[in-house]
Amino acid sequence: MAIMPISVSTLNEYIDHHLKDDRTLRNVLVKGEITGFSPYGNGNIYFDLTDGICSINCVIWSSVESKIKKLLKDGDEVLAEGRIGFYKERGRIQFSINTIEIAGEGEGALAFERLKEKLNKEGLFDQKYKKPLPEHPGLIGIVTSGSGAAVEDIVKTLKSRTCLTDAIIFPVLVQGSSAAGDMIRMLNFLNDNLSDKLDLIILGRGGGSAEDLSAFNDEGLARAIFNCKIPIISAVGHEVDFSISDFVADARAATPTAAAQMAVQDDKELMRKAKNAADTIAAALSNKLIYDDLYIERMKDQIHSNMLSFLSGQEAEIEKAMLRLKQGDVRGLLKEGYALISDSKGKIIREAALMKKNKDYRITFADGYADVETKDIVTGDNNGKE
Repeated sequence: MAIMPISVSTLNEYIDHHLKDDRTLRNVLVKGEITGFSPYGNGNIYFDLTDGICSINCVIWSSVESKIKKLLKDGDEVLAEGRIGFYKERGRIQFSINTIEIAGEGEGALAFERLKEKLNKEGLFDQKYKKPLPEHPGLIGIVTSGSGAAVEDIVKTLKSRTCLTDAIIFPVLVQGSSAAGDMIRMLNFLNDNLSDKLDLIILGRGGGSAEDLSAFNDEGLARAIFNCKIPIISAVGHEVDFSISDFVADARAATPTAAAQMAVQDDKELMRKAKNAADTIAAALSNKLIYDDLYIERMKDQIHSNMLSFLSGQEAEIEKAMLRLKQGDVRGLLKEGYALISDSKGKIIREAALMKKNKDYRITFADGYADVETKDIVTGDNNGKE
């Protein structure tokens, strides 16, 4: 008897029904490595879990609450718990994850986030507790490995930038199980004994794996940094590396070299700024002198004009005074017996030749005047005859 054909929809319905009936697949715990990690804008996250031989499609729905979701990435080994479902429309088996956590090396990342959250809640990262870095430190303490590229980079950079700052290297372990304790003891020693001499501390090391840098994620070290009275720059690893010490320190530098650049200003840059400032002051003084010269010239012109006006006024006053003096002299002469003769219009007659016969004239004396009429006019030119 021939097999009757069925539709794809019927087949998928049958598979979906039997998968839902399988109690084992309703709640499974799977260990695997994330590949094809794809977070979507709607909050859903899609990826595959693989054990190197087989893989399965996975989804974490946006509704699933998990702080670890934002930490996931390709290559993470995880423990995922959820149920196996069937996507009928596409005929795809899918692992819907309800809870997920990092396994293996990922446990370090989870521990990092937990400590970070704890210290942040306590206020160790608050900006209000950050001490300002000195603008021109006189003495810097370098807390790092006594050998290696990091200390060489810091010292080389400091020397190339300034001759105004001294530095002392305080060697410590920066890697391994004893490193955190060694750095804690050194910071406590500097805080207790050299806080009045050191202006700044650079704490850090060069790059390495997450395990190599793990000493800088120690809670005790974080608290030693927070309690230190000396400002601290944390410079751990490369630019992409972040440690707990970066968050709690007063400043974070991407690399040890960047920490040295942050710690001191470049002498050449200071000289450039000083020269610019001097040029600005010189220009301002030059402009001021030019302005003052112009102001003085204007004042000189104004003073000269004022003096001319003043002298002109004084000359007029002097002329008036002279006139008054002259008038005063005439009155004095009149008192001596002299007389002043004027015609009917008041014009002074200074010569006999200007007078006319049978005309009215006024003779003014010191105590009055007399109006007269001329009969004869005698001058030296006509021998007594007009």
